[in-house]
Amino acid sequence: MGMQAKDVRGRANIAPVAVGLGVYACCAIALGVRFLPAHYGNAITFFLLAIVAGAWGVFSLFWVHYLQPRETYFGFSGATLFLRQLGCSAVASICIEFCTLFGAYLASPFVLSDWSQKRLVIYFSIVLALLTICDFIPADIVSRFFDCIVDKAMCFWRFIRMHFLKILVVLFLDVLCGAGCYFFLHLAPVASISFFVAVSVIIFSLINYYFNNRVCPEKLFLSIALPIGMVFIIAFPASNVFSWDDDVHYGRAVSLSYIAGVEMTSSDRMLTHNLYIENGFSSSASFDRVPIDMGMTWSQDGIDRLYGELNSNNNYLTASMTPGLSPDNLSLSVVGYIPSAFGLWLGRLLHLPFVAIYALGRCFNLFAYCAVCYWAIKIIPVKKVLFCVFALLPTGLFMAANYAYDPWINSFTLLGLAIFVNQLINSASSSWKMLALSQACFFVGFGPKPVYFPIMGVVLMLLWSGKGKSSARSTGIAIACIAALILFLSIVIPLLFPGSSDIGDARGGSEVNAGMQLSFILSDPLRYIGILVRFLLTEYLPISFMENAFTNLAYLGSLNALVPAATGLVTLGLTIVAVLDSDSMSARLISWKNAAWSLVIISCTLGLVCSSLYVLFTAVGSETIAGVQGRYILPIIPVFFLFVFNYKIENKIPERAFAIVSIGCAAVLLSACVWVFLVSRILV
Repeated sequence: MGMQAKDVRGRANIAPVAVGLGVYACCAIALGVRFLPAHYGNAITFFLLAIVAGAWGVFSLFWVHYLQPRETYFGFSGATLFLRQLGCSAVASICIEFCTLFGAYLASPFVLSDWSQKRLVIYFSIVLALLTICDFIPADIVSRFFDCIVDKAMCFWRFIRMHFLKILVVLFLDVLCGAGCYFFLHLAPVASISFFVAVSVIIFSLINYYFNNRVCPEKLFLSIALPIGMVFIIAFPASNVFSWDDDVHYGRAVSLSYIAGVEMTSSDRMLTHNLYIENGFSSSASFDRVPIDMGMTWSQDGIDRLYGELNSNNNYLTASMTPGLSPDNLSLSVVGYIPSAFGLWLGRLLHLPFVAIYALGRCFNLFAYCAVCYWAIKIIPVKKVLFCVFALLPTGLFMAANYAYDPWINSFTLLGLAIFVNQLINSASSSWKMLALSQACFFVGFGPKPVYFPIMGVVLMLLWSGKGKSSARSTGIAIACIAALILFLSIVIPLLFPGSSDIGDARGGSEVNAGMQLSFILSDPLRYIGILVRFLLTEYLPISFMENAFTNLAYLGSLNALVPAATGLVTLGLTIVAVLDSDSMSARLISWKNAAWSLVIISCTLGLVCSSLYVLFTAVGSETIAGVQGRYILPIIPVFFLFVFNYKIENKIPERAFAIVSIGCAAVLLSACVWVFLVSRILV
């Protein structure tokens, strides 16, 4: 009789959940019937992912507020808290929409017809999702997180007060150095002074790190990455043809910042088109950086003239609006533009000049990269110095200070690996939640380029680790398989249901056609495998080409091209750091099974990266692969050094000395690239 009563209670508990999911399923089907026939490729993938995420969100709401009530940061979960969070989400969505319209050029928050229902629904869903995620996090962790932020801010303020006079003296010396560069080298003072300030911060951080008893490479990383990254932005706040495809990335960031009803002024259009001149402008925003000429210099007067034109033409008179939801936002790659889009949204809300708005988008991209890398270096229990040096490579930080989604991929790859390695080394206490968090980092990071999804396969190393709970391993592997499958489908679906933009990349030439290229591969797969292997071994993987992943600053120039004799030195230095950054704990990662499986992962990832460009960027039937750049190998490098090129050695160099020398050399390389390729070329 008791068992029957328990079963009845169980069915009663599950019944509302089933009803809720059933209603959601009916709504999803109705939306699909309306949405899917009119869309193709990436839009279908995005819609299906949104439906799955929505179903998971509905179930999570039932779980935390109905099936498993708990104490949260906002109070005890249940019907009352759920209604409060619904109300907060509604109010927050209205406030965000008001701010979006307040910063717009054509729309107005005081005109009811300008309010977008689609944006309101999206804002409401995002806020509710964030509140629900917080409900799953223990209340004390959320509280400690906010307390930690406040504490760090207070520590920074106390540091400024204690060393205020020293800081003033250093700033005065930096200004003197900038003045010397102005009078004797005829360099622009803003760029040179910002560079010397950054170098001063780095030198002070290295000295302070040496006399500090605690070894914290993550703090040293921040003290180098943020100042040097800001030099990139301050020296050249707004321009296209600066980094790779920054015109395309900027346009997508603008689209995401509006979500729907995207507005573009003539200044926006100037920066979303290469070598393009709008009415009211005297020159393009590229500053003649194509073709690449490392001997070219730029006049500060010319830069100021363009910036004046960008600011003056950024108004409602030159603006145009594209109604409806932007197609750019119906793709997984949209997640890579979240930091930049937020910066642009905030800049418009504050009604800043156009150049400041553009620079703010770059700043938030840099901040996001630094924050994620900081936590990756902090979390990983081994090879912290290697992660720090890797995150400071000139190419990676250069992209982080511009409009690009590569920094998003690189930083979340580091974070996902850091969490996973932490669980693998401490496998006896591994948790499925932490493994799921690791896979979530991979999933979010690989959204812009799903071809990196094989890296998620590192979780299979748990199968032969021989430690930890089998339930945690099974759950972590299952989550990884589901996430990898979704990313794989995001590659396949656009090929099965191509839209007008899925036939290939127009930059590859008129002979590019994805459908015909796929037919060519499938008709003779062995021939294509030969093309792929030959390309990797003879063109892509040789040091002379691969090192472009480390010191190539796109249209500003490359260290390899400037000093060909130095080719290979950065790779050698990174390898030495990887080998010496070893201890008894990192030795736990050494296993022939780990190495063999990692080589499989690396091979599959390289194959997918190259194959995607062979299909979308290369002429049909070509015997080589076009468009594969050195930077595409960056997410694979940490996997290689963690599990393949990892040796058990005894590093007799003192820990602090090793960290300072290694990270200091990375800082010198980074600073030299900034000076040679940027600061020294902006003349008065």
